[in-house]
Amino acid sequence: MKKFSCFMILPAVGFLCILLTAGCEIRIAHRSVDNTDETPSSPADKEKVILGDLAIEKQKKLGFKTPETLAELEKLVAEEKGGWIENELRDGDRLVYEYVNNRPPMTSVAEARKLENEYPESPEANEKILTTLCRMPDSGVPTAEHNCPEVNYDAELTRHLSADAKTFNPLLYSTVYDGEVQDLITMSLFSFRYDTFEPYALADMNRSWHTSADRLVDKLVIRDDITWSDGKPVTAYDVEFTFNAIMTSAVPAVAVRSGTELLVDVKAYDAHTVVFFHEKATPLSVSSMHFAIIPKHVYEKTIIEDPLMTGNLHLEQMKNPVVAGQYTVEKHERDFEIVLKRREGYYMHDGKQVRAKPMFNVLRFRISPEPSSALMRMNRGDIEIMRLTPEQWMTQSRRAEFTGKNTKVTAPEWGYQAFWWNLNDPKFPVFQDIKVRQALYYAMDYDELLKVIRYGLDSPCLGISAAGCPWYPEYADIPAPKQNQELARKLLDEAGWVDTDNDGIREKEFEIEIEPGKKIRKRVKFSFTLLASNTPGILPICLLLEDSLREVGIECHTAQLEWNVLITKMQEKKFQAALSGWGAGADPYYMKNVWGTGEMRNNIGYSNLEVDRLFAEGELEFDRTKRMAIYKKIHELIYDDYPCLWLFSRNAYYGFNKNVRGLGFYPRGPLYGCAWKEMLME
Repeated sequence: MKKFSCFMILPAVGFLCILLTAGCEIRIAHRSVDNTDETPSSPADKEKVILGDLAIEKQKKLGFKTPETLAELEKLVAEEKGGWIENELRDGDRLVYEYVNNRPPMTSVAEARKLENEYPESPEANEKILTTLCRMPDSGVPTAEHNCPEVNYDAELTRHLSADAKTFNPLLYSTVYDGEVQDLITMSLFSFRYDTFEPYALADMNRSWHTSADRLVDKLVIRDDITWSDGKPVTAYDVEFTFNAIMTSAVPAVAVRSGTELLVDVKAYDAHTVVFFHEKATPLSVSSMHFAIIPKHVYEKTIIEDPLMTGNLHLEQMKNPVVAGQYTVEKHERDFEIVLKRREGYYMHDGKQVRAKPMFNVLRFRISPEPSSALMRMNRGDIEIMRLTPEQWMTQSRRAEFTGKNTKVTAPEWGYQAFWWNLNDPKFPVFQDIKVRQALYYAMDYDELLKVIRYGLDSPCLGISAAGCPWYPEYADIPAPKQNQELARKLLDEAGWVDTDNDGIREKEFEIEIEPGKKIRKRVKFSFTLLASNTPGILPICLLLEDSLREVGIECHTAQLEWNVLITKMQEKKFQAALSGWGAGADPYYMKNVWGTGEMRNNIGYSNLEVDRLFAEGELEFDRTKRMAIYKKIHELIYDDYPCLWLFSRNAYYGFNKNVRGLGFYPRGPLYGCAWKEMLME
């Protein structure tokens, strides 16, 4: 699943990096999808919902014909595609282990537990905790052949979630909270390295992986020891079905479709052989094959009847979802708790261990939107891992009630927060003028934001890519934002915004759409509503914007919503302005989904034809240096358009119980799957 790139988040749904390649097309004609097993609620519904219609449309447009049999495929590859090239399957457990344990411990476990982390004043203590307590077991890589003797496999772990997961269905993934749970209950055939973001096929899910010499066809033989939680085998037909479900226009698979739409077709030739067909050979081809798989036998009828997956049948399925990941959903009390139970069928098959045993028997997610309440639970030992707010990091976590049971650590992370302007609202076209957006940029009080509200812990955000990532334009020397309200007033004057009635709010005449197809000229006050989540710590940022804008003659009112409601409003483009954030994908290609004209998650309506051209160019460039240069230029162009007001880049600040070991980090977020507890407390 592609975790996290949506704020997200972020993210998330596992593997948001893609390598597509340029060039030749596969000569395969349209293969219709057999829907004879579907039972729609009415003939009209059947006409509306065609499984895989987006893929079918592409196949027709390109004149693709998928080989009907494996023999036909082998003949095509041998005669027209240069034959097969065998690819190495990678041991994901080993790669993660080597990444997390890449530095030797700087002190003993006992001493690390005694340390009080007062970062940023004393970064040395943070490094000692990070290298010593945030390590996987020293006895070796957890594998099917090796259960680590120092790990308490009967242990439970309780984590904090600020908001409930909207869904356990990976097709509907949209928030970081969805991803936190779905990472543990879903499975995919691919993953990516945490150091280089290089994609690879997983050895514990596949028997073999071959690519045609022209890079247009990938053939995987999946293992026969993978099962769903209802006992049925995971097959190649599940993979084919999942692709077609993702590529069904009526299914709101917005996040996961990003990248998957680069495929032309996916076909299962038998229970274990699945073949992926690419439209072009690009550096993104491997990651386009990385998506979480859903069970065909569960969804093949209901998805046609209920493509939005919100009806009673799907709601019942979500109470006890059929999954293929490490854990199953044992209990879900809405807005209170999610309980996951380790799934024996994941790592055992026919009485034999075939995969690494997950290191916790039970995982609990305690849902609490109020950080102070969550911290009180943590101090009591009821929560064992949570993200700390800046205030909690700098003050409350330095008190004895926290340090008695807990410690904390920080690490770099590539997420950011921003105020987003709706650039394409016909009823409020205010933000379409770049001078207005520049004025908003200069009106903001960044010193108050960063030094007071964020306690000096975060750096200013300088655009769509985090400083330090491979596609950030370090040569551009982008200056940190600085408030200049005199310049903000001048820009607003030049844009025609004046206060004619001396009420302190500027106005301007616009042609406003009052209903579809009907416009009137109207004098509009520069007064707008800012949507934000009701998460504590968010309101002070919004109030600071209100105060900053009031000084230059703009009125802003904040409306706080539940997190999931906010996300829905943004996705539906029913907002004037909003505060939210984005996490990083494993490849800059995924920024296209947010910044490309008309793209699925371009919620603000941003459009720049040169940016679109460069995104298309980046998809086809194999040379890594040249490719990164393309995305660096995209960063500069978007930054110069002021499409939003970037606020700050937020690093990871986490508290965790001293009994917890192995909580790893990489730029896209925490590596919860590396955490473990010892058999005995030292």
